[in-house]
Amino acid sequence: MARVKIVIQTDCQVSTDGVYHPQFRRLTVPHAISSLTAGQMDDRDGNRDILFYGSKTGVVAYDPESNVDLFHKELPNGANYLAIIPSSGVRDQSGFIVIGGDCSIVALNRNGAEVFWTATGDSISALTSISSKTMSDSGLQELVCGSVDCTIKVFQKDVILYEITETDAVSNLISLDGGYFGYGLCNGTIGVYNRSTRVWRIKSKCKPVCFAAYDINQDGLLELICGWNSGKVNQLSCKVY
Repeated sequence: MARVKIVIQTDCQVSTDGVYHPQFRRLTVPHAISSLTAGQMDDRDGNRDILFYGSKTGVVAYDPESNVDLFHKELPNGANYLAIIPSSGVRDQSGFIVIGGDCSIVALNRNGAEVFWTATGDSISALTSISSKTMSDSGLQELVCGSVDCTIKVFQKDVILYEITETDAVSNLISLDGGYFGYGLCNGTIGVYNRSTRVWRIKSKCKPVCFAAYDINQDGLLELICGWNSGKVNQLSCKVY
């Protein structure tokens, strides 16, 4: 089997003429990559990002700065989608990496130990998190997962809080302010939910391929930024459209 290379930008040097020259390193892995993400799980990571990459057999946590694998976890259901749920800031509570596989979700802590596991109705195609509804939940994040069977489920740990049926397979999810999150479907629909309540949705002939959340107009609220397979990018309010 051919090996796969992951390209990592490690630094960016500035020449005497003021031009930025990014530095790259290539990481060779033995399996085809099915998912990839990077970020910080808690304050112990400082400014250092941890790279997670998944395959049909499991997930690896890699420290690019030290050039070392932190852990490798075999997963019989594979790793279709990865999402880092960072620390909530509560004392002694660290973040974790959530892996969506074929009909299952598993969460691992920074040491690779399993935090929770739950079965799902179909393969997971998107993941994100939103803030807990009440502060009495000790600042826990609620996990939002989308699957190819047209459902969006909101979990707290392994308990389903809400289940939403959509009109096509879920392709994109992104966290917005508070309990708001954006979603995209394979049929070209995008929209926003406030937990289980739909705020708005629109339908396009194009398909959403990527999401970002950013406060473009500096009003203190995140906007949903959507990139389409047509090459178009647009900005939409998370509150009303």
